[in-house]
Amino acid sequence: MVLKKCFLIIFLSLGIKTTSSAQEVQVVIAAGLDWAISVAMSPNKRFVAKTYSTSISVWDVKTGRLLRNVQYSNDLLKQADSIYFSPDSRTIITHQAFTNDQFHINVETGESVYKEGAAFDYANYKYQPTRANIASAHLYAKTMKDLEFASPDGKTKIVYKKVKNTFGATEVMPYIYTTYIKQGSKSIGPIDTTLNVNFIFSEDSKYLFTGHTVFDVELQKKVQDLKIVPFT
Repeated sequence: MVLKKCFLIIFLSLGIKTTSSAQEVQVVIAAGLDWAISVAMSPNKRFVAKTYSTSISVWDVKTGRLLRNVQYSNDLLKQADSIYFSPDSRTIITHQAFTNDQFHINVETGESVYKEGAAFDYANYKYQPTRANIASAHLYAKTMKDLEFASPDGKTKIVYKKVKNTFGATEVMPYIYTTYIKQGSKSIGPIDTTLNVNFIFSEDSKYLFTGHTVFDVELQKKVQDLKIVPFT
């Protein structure tokens, strides 16, 4: 798979009115490849979501099409470092660093509601590196050891294999990751090529979302790639 370059999603909205019926037709275009800080999958496995800065994009698992992009805040200090779905799959909840405040985004409407949390306890805060932090340090370190992360049931692992960057390598970015699925002694892949570690297993460990592809772990086959230029 071609390397996912680090472009932001650009969303264009084009309104067209026909003179005969005066009916408005809206075309929504997502152009370019995007970089995500965090990804999530709904418990019902119908939706996946990605966040960057203060925007969240919601995608349909079955079709791979973009459903909507939501800018939940204009304040860059409220950027999410992780997101997750509510148990009923109807709401996406953001988590920001050093605060208990949240944004709740309605999956169906895109409406964003700010929820103020309890005061953050700085005195007892203990830093825990995220997977993205671990992978970033590993990518620029001398070690070539694979990174492995287990599914919730422990039966499957996603493996990030560090390889030389052949897509215009520089001293700044000499390596990339190719990703595999590992079940026991069996390895499936590569299923993706990426510069960052962003993935989520479904709660039942049957699906895996790599940030670009939804994979059926049980059937060992791809469910859907996200469409880079979806139309609605």
